[in-house]
Amino acid sequence: MIWLNNPFAIPLAAATAVCLGLLFIAGRYRTTPGVIYFILLMLSMSAWTVMYGLEVGVLGLAGKRFWALAQYLAIPYAPVFWLAFLLAYTGKGDWLTLQRITASLIIPGITSVLAVTNASHNLIIRAASIEAEEGFDILVRTFGGWFWIHTTYSYLLLAAGCLLIVFSLNRTPQWYQGQKTILLLSCLIPWLGNLLYLAGLDIVPTRIDPTPLLFTLSVALLGWAVFYGRLFDVIPIGHDAVVQSLPDSVIILDRRDRVVEINPAACRLVGAPAHSILGRPARVVLGSCRHLVDRGKASDEILEDVELELDNGPGIFNVRIAPIRHRGRLAARLFMLQDITASKHAQNDRLDSEKLKAALEMAGAVCHKLNQPIQGISGYAELLMLKMDPDDPLYTKIAGIKTQTEKMGAITNKLMGITRYRTARYTSGETIVDIDQSSLPEKK
Repeated sequence: MIWLNNPFAIPLAAATAVCLGLLFIAGRYRTTPGVIYFILLMLSMSAWTVMYGLEVGVLGLAGKRFWALAQYLAIPYAPVFWLAFLLAYTGKGDWLTLQRITASLIIPGITSVLAVTNASHNLIIRAASIEAEEGFDILVRTFGGWFWIHTTYSYLLLAAGCLLIVFSLNRTPQWYQGQKTILLLSCLIPWLGNLLYLAGLDIVPTRIDPTPLLFTLSVALLGWAVFYGRLFDVIPIGHDAVVQSLPDSVIILDRRDRVVEINPAACRLVGAPAHSILGRPARVVLGSCRHLVDRGKASDEILEDVELELDNGPGIFNVRIAPIRHRGRLAARLFMLQDITASKHAQNDRLDSEKLKAALEMAGAVCHKLNQPIQGISGYAELLMLKMDPDDPLYTKIAGIKTQTEKMGAITNKLMGITRYRTARYTSGETIVDIDQSSLPEKK
């Protein structure tokens, strides 16, 4: 082997070392969404660079051809794991079902099998020869038919990943855009080099494949994102995933009051699926919420509590209506409805409890103040009745006084027995405490 005299040995070794280092760091975040695919990506990249280093370093056509084919045990899987990582990173991990992952690995699996059995069909490498450049041998290969199928598939996966990052940048907070830009560059750099190599446009003065070498720069960018950008400390969650998982109802109307976005919570509130709502006039499809459409047009923001008539009864919602502006012009309006029915009921119950406490305290004070005078009046009335003849005209009036004091005593007893808060309408329309109902025992 001629690694010591090979100028490509150091970059390849550096790329492998950085991949393994990132692999170790990512292992500390193995519970973070998408990290398992990042680990598999680092494994495939490090295996590729190691085997390419062996190809460059060994002497003889047979050895170089062997390691050139062995690389296809790692190369085909890198694009799959890259796209899977990006899907999880951008909040679209629900797409990564077992069936889809298995289907995406079919072509890479076939490529690996064909690489191992290449001698019988030459579908990966059709022919190979050695050319001397700058004092060391380079393997020059002619690719077979399946290689181009594998390459096309890999490029489609990489293009999908790049587009996923580009589209998500428009809906990403500013502090996450640097992370996604680094991911995009780390993907484009080595694969653009590979594209130039396959097209015959050398970007270095040699016939060597620059793709593994450019991985040095690619993984260096990823290393910067991990160490300084804290890539795995805060994984950005996709906008759609956030909106769809919100427990509050979210509705966005365009300038023509058409529904352009609605989440599942709002669909349940309206009582209709999203496909029958999106793109249609809000006044037609929003049901019990339609009267909110005309709110908020005259001000920047509205925050208030409203009562909506729902299928299962009235509900109380905290409604926020806010404008969405683009370059200073109104582009859409955001409606957020938070169901506060339960909290309102709890608040009302708390108020009733406070009122009951106040009524009990008042009842205790009244009873304490009135009890002795009532007993005194009743006692004096009874003494007078004992000294009077029943036929005396005053006897009946004194008996009436005694009867009224007994009623007053009964009222004080009821006041002492209040256990709940009940009200009644007074003659003037005011609300007063219903002593009779409030003193009744609770029904079980």
